[in-house]
Amino acid sequence: MSDFHGKFIWYELMTTDTDEAQAFYGAVLGWAVHDSGMGPEGSYYLFEVPGSKPLVGGMQRLMPDLAAAGVPPGWTGFIAVDDVDDAAEKCASLGGTIRRPPQDIPDVGRFAVLADPQGAVFIVMRPTPMDEPGPQADMSAPGYAGWHELNAANHHEALDFYSRM
Repeated sequence: MSDFHGKFIWYELMTTDTDEAQAFYGAVLGWAVHDSGMGPEGSYYLFEVPGSKPLVGGMQRLMPDLAAAGVPPGWTGFIAVDDVDDAAEKCASLGGTIRRPPQDIPDVGRFAVLADPQGAVFIVMRPTPMDEPGPQADMSAPGYAGWHELNAANHHEALDFYSRM
């Protein structure tokens, strides 16, 4: 198992109003936002703490099909795994669901969108290359995620699921 397996490696905001989100996170957290020049439904934006590396995360417009299905705007964490296909199968075997099956993003990595048995969504990813992870953020530095928390209806079941994943 790699040293990267099981660590949060990326955060993504899907929102109905990227302009408003840029203004909000810029004013509240001081983040700068840059258009990456790519994205499935238009632009994909990158958040950064000015003068600091690595990037904080990404942002894209909530895709119309997801909005129509009732998916609300929100943040999702990406968790590194050594094998995306195995992680998706294991999630399903433990009572979770595969919301989006494993697929590749050229020159970025392989990912799958999963949900635990209580419905909390998370994304697993094997970045390309996995053997050379990018710089790690100092989670205590201003502007970076310093805490990860899951609000679950049944914390005993959630703990069992994630410890077995």
